[in-house]
This record gives sequence, structure tokens and C-alpha cells, in this order.
Amino acid sequence: MTAVRPEHLYDRHAGTDDLAADGITRASGMAPRPPGKVPAPQENHGGQMTTMIRRITRQLSVPTTLLATTCAAAGTVTGLFIYLDQSPIRHKYLPGSSAYWQQAAIAGVALLLYGYSWWRYQRRPGHQPGRLLLLAPLGKPAARRFARTMRQAVRSPSGFARAVATLPFTGLLIYCAWRIGEQITAGLDPNWTVNAWGGPSYFGAMACHYLDMGLLMAAAAWLLGKILLPDPASTAHCGTPAPTVSWLAAHHAVQPAAHRNYYRRHDARSR
Repeated sequence: MTAVRPEHLYDRHAGTDDLAADGITRASGMAPRPPGKVPAPQENHGGQMTTMIRRITRQLSVPTTLLATTCAAAGTVTGLFIYLDQSPIRHKYLPGSSAYWQQAAIAGVALLLYGYSWWRYQRRPGHQPGRLLLLAPLGKPAARRFARTMRQAVRSPSGFARAVATLPFTGLLIYCAWRIGEQITAGLDPNWTVNAWGGPSYFGAMACHYLDMGLLMAAAAWLLGKILLPDPASTAHCGTPAPTVSWLAAHHAVQPAAHRNYYRRHDARSR
């Protein structure tokens, strides 16, 4: 049996964990660690980032993500043709066309809306951390809701009207994805950004352009969320009826009363 070091018995900071660890290290031939010292935990930031990325990718819908990626790629190709067909004559810069103050106000409103949406999401009962917020239109719940709405279009007139109402906002989301890709290559043309909002620089015009596209897409997604039918996965347990009392439970519940009535009748007959 391994003996315990005397200094551990008189050290106020040494506990049972230290004594057990000392015995294990001595039995295994390892060098014992100093009393009262606990190794600091190692933080694996790379592993946390990988876990977060995997959690996000698992929530994305493959068909919806492929559609958005295809639209953005098509826009990039369209913008490339615009860039290759640029005019050799440079447009003159018009003062005030950059609209920096207007874009700053729009950015402030966007930050306020995002903060309010995040605050409401955190206060929602039963919310799960790591859920999609900005990428919610590409998520699996959104794809299921859209598919359910389209299926109801051929079953009832109200379902058809609901499906038709989603088309303008769905088209706006597709157009914005295409326009985001177009800005990447078409913005290389100086005439494309010289009088654009955030111009005449390429990155300034792209930032303002993406800000406007993001707000349009957020508004379209919010309106679609009001029109589309609920997610069948989230409503699977909402429409189930309350559990009924089984026959055995009901039998045991009324059994004492039946016994009392039996004994009352027996006493009445004996009299």
C-alpha cells in the first residue's frame, strides 16, 4: 500500500482529490504534482469554432443553399460580362451622390433592428442557442415551411392564394442573391461605382450595396415568415390531444367508492 506524504496531512489546501491523485501517481510511477496545485484547463478555441460551424451547417437546407449559391454565381458571371463590356469613357463624379449620411442612418437602423430581433429571440421560451438568425431563410425549417405551403396550393383555394402571395417575396430573395454576385465583378468597372451610394471607391460601393440588399432580404424573409404555413416538424407535438386517463387508472380511481357502496348495501341488508 502506498504511504501518504506527511506534508499532505498538514496542508490546509490539500483535499481528498490531492491525496487520491498522489496515490495514483505513485502507484503508476509518475511524478507526483505539488500539493494544492490544480492544472489549469486548456481552452480549445479551434474546436469550439469547428463545433459552431458544424452546428450551423447541419441546420442549412441543401436545396435552398444550392439555389442561393447558384443565383450568386450567375450574378458574378453577369457582372463579369458587364465589366468586360465597360465603356472607355469615364463618367464624371457628381458631388453628393455617395450619400454617406443616408447610408450611415440606414446602418444605424439595421443595427437597432438586429439588436431588437436578437433580444426577442433570447427571451423566447424554449429557444435553443446556436440557431440560425441571419441565415434563417436558408435553414431547413424555412424549406419545410415553403414546401408545405406549395403542397397546400393544389388542395384548397386559400392554399393557392397563400402560395401566390409568397411569390413576390421569394422572387425578391432570389434577385438579391443574384445582385450580390453581380456587384462583385461589375463593381470593378469604375463607371459602375463612380456615382453609386458609397462610391466612388469599390469597397465603399460594395458595403452600401450589401447593406441595402441585406435589409431588403430581411424584410422579404420577415414577410414570408408571416405568410408561410408553420413548420410541420415544430407543430408535430402541438396538435396532439391531451393524454386521456387509461381504463386501469379510472378503475382504480373509482374502486374505493365502489367498495364503500358495496359495504353500505351489505349493512342495509343485514339490518
